[in-house]
Amino acid sequence: MKGGMRTTPITAMESLSGIHSLDDKKVSKTLIQAEKLKRLQSHPMKERCKTTIKSRLKRISFAQYSTSLKRILKMVQGQGIM
Repeated sequence: MKGGMRTTPITAMESLSGIHSLDDKKVSKTLIQAEKLKRLQSHPMKERCKTTIKSRLKRISFAQYSTSLKRILKMVQGQGIM
C-alpha cells in the first residue's frame, strides 16, 4: 500500500453511529450553562450575560455566543422546524 493513511469522514461516521457531533454538544452545553447562570442569584456571570458586549476582537465571549444561540433557537421554534 502506497500513499497516505486512509480515513473515514468524521461527520458520516458520527451520523451512522448515532453519536452527536462536537458542535451539537457545544451548543447544548452552552445553552444549559447559560440557563443555569440566569437562575443563580449572586453569580458575577449573571450580570455579564444580561449586558451586550462590544469588542473589536474576532473572538466571541460566552455571553455573546449564548445570546446568539438563543436567538437562533427562537427563530427555529417560531418557524415550527423543531
